[in-house]
Amino acid sequence: MEELEHFGLVSKVCTELENHLGLSDKVLAEFLINLALESPSLVAFQKTIKETDPSFSDSLINNLHRLIHKLKPSKNF
Repeated sequence: MEELEHFGLVSKVCTELENHLGLSDKVLAEFLINLALESPSLVAFQKTIKETDPSFSDSLINNLHRLIHKLKPSKNF
């Protein structure tokens, strides 16, 4: 079940990237998911993204962070 939740999350992040940047890259989606889950806060996530790619808008970064934390696979069964 956790694997299906993860695939759903990757798909949602890809959709968000497509809507904002016109690209849908699974590798980038996986990278952003890992980065968001490893970041201690939204501010830390924003800072890291801006250092990596300043073309990401604040609204995209906020949407990604919210989406990833809302839909992250649960480890509780």
